[in-house]
Amino acid sequence: MRVLTLVAWVQLTLCCSHVDAHQKTMGVYVHYPVADPECADALVQIFTPVYKVTKITHDTLTTDTLKNIDCVVFPGGLGDSDVFDDVLLDRKDVVQKYMKDGGRYLGICMGAYFASHYYFNILDDVSVVQYIRRPRADTHQQNETVLPVIWNKKIYNMYFFDGCAIVGNIKSLRIFSTYKNGDIMAAIQGRVGVIGCHPESLEYWYEEANMNKHWHKGVHHRLLLEFTDKLLQ
Repeated sequence: MRVLTLVAWVQLTLCCSHVDAHQKTMGVYVHYPVADPECADALVQIFTPVYKVTKITHDTLTTDTLKNIDCVVFPGGLGDSDVFDDVLLDRKDVVQKYMKDGGRYLGICMGAYFASHYYFNILDDVSVVQYIRRPRADTHQQNETVLPVIWNKKIYNMYFFDGCAIVGNIKSLRIFSTYKNGDIMAAIQGRVGVIGCHPESLEYWYEEANMNKHWHKGVHHRLLLEFTDKLLQ
């Protein structure tokens, strides 16, 4: 109930500052395991009070469908990002055309990896890499945890599950958040937004991972909505 109250407040704030926010349509991709339904459903729940939201399956991830989408969203997934070749390779041209035609892309965790040059290749001069393999990373484990990140000059303990860091020509990025070691966690480049952690995390995620004390009470949802609003501008 607390989450819905906060989201409703954010909706009011965003609608007052950006009158056309409700006119934007978010297309959330769902296809196990490259887009975990739990991650997708969390995004749908958070976005629905603010935007028009539709779920996109592999079959409906087409050029015709994306013509009616303001931003395509690729959530976190399960397993290794190399599953892209088995599941999404035949949709690479569709996403690239969508972006060339002026579309917007939001990738979270595995969805962020997919924006990199090995996959959809829609970022310029930057790579999306495993944070746990980065120098001075404060975790080297793939299991669920929370990590301290700096977002808008404030420290938040954010849900993390083998998320990414953005490296390369960082001057081309609008940086929103960094990890403890200084690596970029969330950024926008042009019409592509990538986030390594899980600001969309819901309360029950923390219960399953025995991290109840770290539940953010919806605060991270507000950060995600602010990030998305900037991406859509």
